[in-house]
Amino acid sequence: MHAADILIDEHTLVLRLIEGDENAFCELYAAYKNRLIYFAMRFLKSREYAEDVFQDAFAVVWQTRRFINPDTSFSSYLYTIVRNRILSIWMLVSIRCILLATVCRIRRSNMIM
Repeated sequence: MHAADILIDEHTLVLRLIEGDENAFCELYAAYKNRLIYFAMRFLKSREYAEDVFQDAFAVVWQTRRFINPDTSFSSYLYTIVRNRILSIWMLVSIRCILLATVCRIRRSNMIM
């Protein structure tokens, strides 16, 4: 199968997905699973978090399927969702680290007094 055939097949699956076809959803899910989990693992360094991000991304796909533009790249759409989820996780981890450092600083200053 050539790249053009794969894109046509994906376009057909996306059109079916938009109409609520669960089989099309499952085919797209299976087609992207390994690639997106690997992509997320490169940034998160955790298979568990990467799988969660992947699952979240496809939950968004299903919930917003009626708004997907079939004339744009479905792959780009998915990678954007995953990237945004990764950035959200990084932000939460950063906030947690800042809060933890603040609590430690407060405890140390209270011990000194």
